[in-house]
Amino acid sequence: MTSATAPADSSHPSHRELGRDHDLFMISPEVGRGLVTWTPRGARLRHALEEFWRAAHHAHGYEVVMTPHLGRAGLWGESRQLDFHRETMFPEFDVEGSSYVAKGANCPLHMQVFRTRTRGHRELPVRLAEISTLYRQTPAGALKGLRYARTVSQDDSHIFCRPEDVVPETARYFDLMRRMLRAFGFEDLRPYLGTRDERSVPGDDTWRRATDQLVQGLREAGLDYREAPGGATYYAPRVGVDVVDRWGTSWPLPDLQVDYHLPRMCGVEYTGADGRRAVPAVLHRTLLGSVERFVAALLEHHGVAGLPDWLKPVHLSVLPVREGDESAARALADALRLDGARVAVDDRRLPLGARSGRAREEGVPLVVAVGPDEARTGGYRVRDRAGRRTPVSYGELSAMVRRLGRAPDPALGAPRPGGPVRTDAATSAA
Repeated sequence: MTSATAPADSSHPSHRELGRDHDLFMISPEVGRGLVTWTPRGARLRHALEEFWRAAHHAHGYEVVMTPHLGRAGLWGESRQLDFHRETMFPEFDVEGSSYVAKGANCPLHMQVFRTRTRGHRELPVRLAEISTLYRQTPAGALKGLRYARTVSQDDSHIFCRPEDVVPETARYFDLMRRMLRAFGFEDLRPYLGTRDERSVPGDDTWRRATDQLVQGLREAGLDYREAPGGATYYAPRVGVDVVDRWGTSWPLPDLQVDYHLPRMCGVEYTGADGRRAVPAVLHRTLLGSVERFVAALLEHHGVAGLPDWLKPVHLSVLPVREGDESAARALADALRLDGARVAVDDRRLPLGARSGRAREEGVPLVVAVGPDEARTGGYRVRDRAGRRTPVSYGELSAMVRRLGRAPDPALGAPRPGGPVRTDAATSAA
């Protein structure tokens, strides 16, 4: 199994220090160990990340679903997850005479979504995606800030496909993975192939087939990998990817499994080309892994000031010059928020230079001071991160701030297949 690599240089602040110093998240003993609470600034960062994630998945052929945080225990029993992962799941509890659990995995729920109606072979592949909170009873000694927590917001997807489509879907996944991670500034990716151990469900031929398909997908994607004996799940071989940050720290984030066992256990079927019922292969996959761990990796890789602008919690800091200028500063911030800007007012009783310096430390791209002249004229002098001061109107200021919030193109540079589709009418007219 993957283990954390020690940082090559431990002088940089940890994500826990950055989260505390920049007011992004907290893990409070009053709430509970391993339970993450996101403050307003941290929540803005997460929302920007997740909105981009949804847009990218829509662009790449996924349908986003939403599933409940708990369910009947039998749902996880039929996939044998209660047998293999009971020690990491919270205890079952009674609801009107039935046993329920807080979910530790999305797999059975996504399979229920697939089973809502009869599926034909022409519909496949069906790609379902969700960022969903899972609950893990991680031992107290293993809890490490956002890296290992008891609430895990899993970037989870399941691809239901015909067995003959497994390899192309696997190669497609690896392509999307590289594009997605590059958008966040990660380039050093180290895949490993996790193979079965004595805990795995039986079926030598099935395991061999799934493993061979994973290896072929890795080769088609041009990825080198190492082997990790015993690193499979109990039901499928897997490729995990260690993402290495600029300090040399390894973060286990993306994960792909080729599974022929759970769909059979959960009664998942489709109608094949011959009209007979068939069991699909299911690719279990993440791109970010857990959102909490991914944010931790982002913070340690970039620092707060170095985060990509579109992820930053604040794009403009508004500084009232004197005590009497707070109302004008707040009015400007309120107007910009209505335009969709991420803006904060720093009205602390500190010198203007100290507040401006703090904004620079936090990586806030733009700063504007508001005094009597700005309130009277509606013109502003905005200072960028290089220290340049530019006179702007309100409209120009609003446009500058909104541009900073634009996420990367959700297509992620993927080539557009083919050309425009010509309708019959267009063909006739031609």
